[in-house]
Amino acid sequence: MERNKPNTFFSKSLFLRGLKCYKSLYLQKYHPELKDELPESQQRLYETGFNVGCCARQLFPGGVEIPYERLSLQKQIQMTKEEIEHGTLTLYESAFQYNEIFIKSDILHKGSDGWELYEVKNALSIKDDNLHIEDVAIQYHVLRGSGLPVTKAFLVHLNGKYIKNGDIEIDKLFTIEDITERDLAVPFRKRAYYHYAMNGSSSIKAVFPVLIPGASYGGLEINNGMMAMDAYFRMCQSKDTEEIEAIRKALLEYCYTDTLAMVKIFHKLRELAC
Repeated sequence: MERNKPNTFFSKSLFLRGLKCYKSLYLQKYHPELKDELPESQQRLYETGFNVGCCARQLFPGGVEIPYERLSLQKQIQMTKEEIEHGTLTLYESAFQYNEIFIKSDILHKGSDGWELYEVKNALSIKDDNLHIEDVAIQYHVLRGSGLPVTKAFLVHLNGKYIKNGDIEIDKLFTIEDITERDLAVPFRKRAYYHYAMNGSSSIKAVFPVLIPGASYGGLEINNGMMAMDAYFRMCQSKDTEEIEAIRKALLEYCYTDTLAMVKIFHKLRELAC
């Protein structure tokens, strides 16, 4: 009796999920019915990320979007191919597949030296622990494998130093970083230091309480980067001075704790190295 052919199809989201946790990848792929319902807070973060991505498109206006809903993956791939053949210079959410790996790229733009990949992140910096580099790497692999001559890869993130005064200035709201040749290896990802309580993560939130017993973000109103992003956008949109001040105070407390954590971790690593 012939065995069923294994399901080897992969998407970018599945790839990134697997890098974080093999078990989570297995359950998502073979037992998705066991997945918990998405919390409202997480849904809000996804929506904020979507809005940031749409806003970043204004960096390369006039592009063509390859829709996702109500279209098969093959139809999306075909539409992408047709737009490229027709000479479209900028694509939003373009679709490609190579070696059974499917991706959709935030922005593809054809520059003077060839196609450029732009991955947009709802973050203030490139974060090694959030798999930003791996996110771009898998897209670069699929794009090149599909025959698209990609020459550059960029990460686009929010500029934390930007101060809005009047209308939003898109070119100042975002920071674009060339990561084509970038190596973000750090001691925790290289497993130069590892502890089981970190659960395989190199996130500062995972490392801090392990290296510094008793340390925690738990008592903060804003206690992670995604919450900070969501709060920042609410602060920018609010016209209530009391709400603005309350959010500002919570953001400053979070930033203070983050900075203190990095300093303490640095000193602890120096101590361990000696």
